[in-house]
Amino acid sequence: MEADLIGNCLLDLSSKESSVLSKYFSSTERHTSITVLNVSKNNLSGIPGSLLHCFPNLSTLDLRYNRIISLGQELLALKNLKLLYIDNNLLSSISSAMCQLTTLEHLSISHNFLTSIPTTINTMSSLNHLNLSDNSIKMLPESLCKLKKLATLNIYHNQFISVPSLFWSLKSLKELHLEWFVYTFPKLPPTVKSSAIIGSLFKLCRACLLYTS
Repeated sequence: MEADLIGNCLLDLSSKESSVLSKYFSSTERHTSITVLNVSKNNLSGIPGSLLHCFPNLSTLDLRYNRIISLGQELLALKNLKLLYIDNNLLSSISSAMCQLTTLEHLSISHNFLTSIPTTINTMSSLNHLNLSDNSIKMLPESLCKLKKLATLNIYHNQFISVPSLFWSLKSLKELHLEWFVYTFPKLPPTVKSSAIIGSLFKLCRACLLYTS
């Protein structure tokens, strides 16, 4: 095989020649033993649905450092996907299809061009790590606060004009990345791993909600 296989589980197609990629893009062979697929750094503008159908048992998909503009229905072929890395691409939105990935536990979509998050994001019920840093997001939907398993949330370097007042309901959150903390006194670091501090922030959000309701 013109790719790196480790333990018959990992297929590394990162930084490959187009001739190597085309072999897999045009193939109809199903590689059921592959659970990790790396196609990063290939200057891809999209992912052919036929490629993902060849890897029905993927649990990890790495699409970082490409030129992907959109991802849609092709992702639904991945019924067991748990980790999805789409950092450093050209995405301007998260598709409704992506929100149907109910098995997804880790979504990293930093360094793109996102301006908003779909209200259906709460359907990603298994999500425990969400990285939305370095985008152009102005608001987060209240539905994000329904992600009961979310433990890590990175929303650093965006263009927020507000954050959901229901943040306090994220009971599982243990790590929060938010550069607004530089405006507090005394200053707090951008990454907070203290449950006590996060809890205090949530109480403040809840108090504001009660005050304005």
